[in-house]
Amino acid sequence: MQEPIRFTFAISFIPRDVCSNWETAQANLRRTIRSIRGMSRSDYRIVIACHELPDLTDIHGSDLELLQAPFAIETDLMRRGADKIRKRRLIGSWLRERVGEEGAYVMFLDADDLVHRRLVDHVLGDDNRRSYIAEAGYIFDSTTKLLEKRVARFYATCGSCFVCWFRKEDLPLSFDDTDCLYSQFDLHREFKDMAAQLGRASEAFPFPAVVYLANHGESLRVKQFDQMREVDLFELVRPRQARHVLEQDFSCADVARSAARRWPFISGVAVSSIRQLWHRGKRYALPGRRSSAERGDPAEVIKEIRSAPERLQQASFVKPQTPVPRNREIKA
Repeated sequence: MQEPIRFTFAISFIPRDVCSNWETAQANLRRTIRSIRGMSRSDYRIVIACHELPDLTDIHGSDLELLQAPFAIETDLMRRGADKIRKRRLIGSWLRERVGEEGAYVMFLDADDLVHRRLVDHVLGDDNRRSYIAEAGYIFDSTTKLLEKRVARFYATCGSCFVCWFRKEDLPLSFDDTDCLYSQFDLHREFKDMAAQLGRASEAFPFPAVVYLANHGESLRVKQFDQMREVDLFELVRPRQARHVLEQDFSCADVARSAARRWPFISGVAVSSIRQLWHRGKRYALPGRRSSAERGDPAEVIKEIRSAPERLQQASFVKPQTPVPRNREIKA
């Protein structure tokens, strides 16, 4: 008899039809999976909800499960979060049939971020039966190769920041189940407050738990707001230490190799400084620039779903892809 699942990484993957660069999206996902597999213990499950099967041929394994989303693809850019939330609930409904009597921990993980090798060990070893939050973490700028260590409120910046313990009855019955406890966690900036309200008060990880890979070709922030995520130049990690952190703590050798060395580090700081000044100029000085309100606010879409999930049916949809085979059918 298979052991009940104790820890799950829940990953919502972007549909190919709304992806600018499918190869980049798949490469980011494979990097995330490799980072997870660098964990100091292996009693976890990776569950990916997707519309179209990503190429995971070289890294498939018994720890990986792929779920086909049975609903239509969301094509509205500013409503992309709705797709992520529904896929997250799909994973929750899959998990409901597989958790033990005591429940399981779930981490909501974006398909392009990295996780610390001690994360699962800390959660299952401490086992507070409530939740854990990433107060501290890293931001890696994929354009300048600079790494920032953010020591406070990292969860307000990165969606991969939260682990919560759920009993079977806390989990959704389906991807449309918005009433259960699991489904109340939809906006990452509110995870900590929501957990406290629901009796799952969060404890901070005692280490920077996640690397947020920003400003790559499939960055949703760049697409939605035409705005890069800038690093804090006063909190940068020096090149040698940055490479050590990325390789040893987050099991990501390729990103570690790309981390800026001495002179690229200096030039990266210069580029980031100029870019930040330019952003401020666009925001405060240039007339006619569209505000974020005019572009729309993805967070408002999520809030709509809370009270009226049927509004999803009013969005622009395309038909879902052909059924995605389970991971066990993937051939090496």
